[in-house]
Amino acid sequence: MQKTTTLLGAFGQKNLGDDLILWIFLKILRQKVKYIYVNVSDVSLIPNLIIQLAKRGNIRFFQTYGDWLRKIPIVWRTEVFMFCGGTLLKELYRNLGRNKYSVMLWALLTVWIAKLLRKKVYAFNIGIGPVKTPLGKVLLSLALRAMDLIIVRDTASYNYALNALPYNRANKVIKGVDATFMDTWPSNEGRNPTETINKLHLLKRKGATLLGVNVVYNIKDEVDPYHVASILGQFINIAMERIPDMYIIFFPFQTAFNPSNEHFFFESCVLKHIDSQLKKKIIIINDLSIENICEYLEYVDIFLGTRFHSLIACVMTNTPFVALIYDEKCQNFLEDIDYPFKVDLEDLSLSQLLTIVNKLYHKKTQIQE
Repeated sequence: MQKTTTLLGAFGQKNLGDDLILWIFLKILRQKVKYIYVNVSDVSLIPNLIIQLAKRGNIRFFQTYGDWLRKIPIVWRTEVFMFCGGTLLKELYRNLGRNKYSVMLWALLTVWIAKLLRKKVYAFNIGIGPVKTPLGKVLLSLALRAMDLIIVRDTASYNYALNALPYNRANKVIKGVDATFMDTWPSNEGRNPTETINKLHLLKRKGATLLGVNVVYNIKDEVDPYHVASILGQFINIAMERIPDMYIIFFPFQTAFNPSNEHFFFESCVLKHIDSQLKKKIIIINDLSIENICEYLEYVDIFLGTRFHSLIACVMTNTPFVALIYDEKCQNFLEDIDYPFKVDLEDLSLSQLLTIVNKLYHKKTQIQE
């Protein structure tokens, strides 16, 4: 049994996708590694399910930023540093309000420190990109060269890695899948249904049509998020007028840490474009979690989503969806599974969105089969 591994990722940021990744890695590794350390931005934002798993023994959390003296013994004890899932090496969009290269520099610094101390560094099921600038390509190459093993989640990330590495090091790159496909997701089975679940159950019994929606603010620089909010609001108005029994179910995949999370964006930017009489038929899921995401999706007829892991959740639950592509990783995933119902936010228009959702609405029975 390996003694000590440190897991690195965007954990403790109240992001359902990253929470799922952490859950799956801990579930797999806790029986194979004696001690596991996990970096978190804010331990109070770690799901209770994962906290309870950590209390069973060999898992410890430490702050990603600050408190450097406490990190010294962790770094010293660690045998393997493991970057776990997520888009590890990328240039950030302006909407995040951070330096374009901050994530890549953090990853590169971590890798270099680990290698100076003769530790192993693995990157498992990561995504790469976008990386478009000359400096970004240099940072990418330096980080990948120093890693011992790299497993990427999609074809485009694999090509990024091969192009960044010399020919004689390409054999350390393996094409895999997203980490959320590696094991079963947690379940809400055996627990009392929430008030919102009961409400959706009642609506379905009455024959209502439920449209799931997820939208993010931190989209690529070429797209105006407020234009997206306007189009989405107009689409919801028209859809609910055409289908009188339709309800909108909003799925916020991140509700804290990032001030411009999608809960904030939906309430402050999208809702103002929706007719006041229709707002009473909008349900915001305030208790969405890694345990109940699949249960909620079971009630949805069609899902309109941007978040990468919202699209994966639809695939896992066989939920028909239209992808609003806000980032390379979504496009890469959809190409790998050859999924046709998608719209790039750079090209988003009301007529286009109405057309593609209408096509899916009429084909959803075939997809579910």
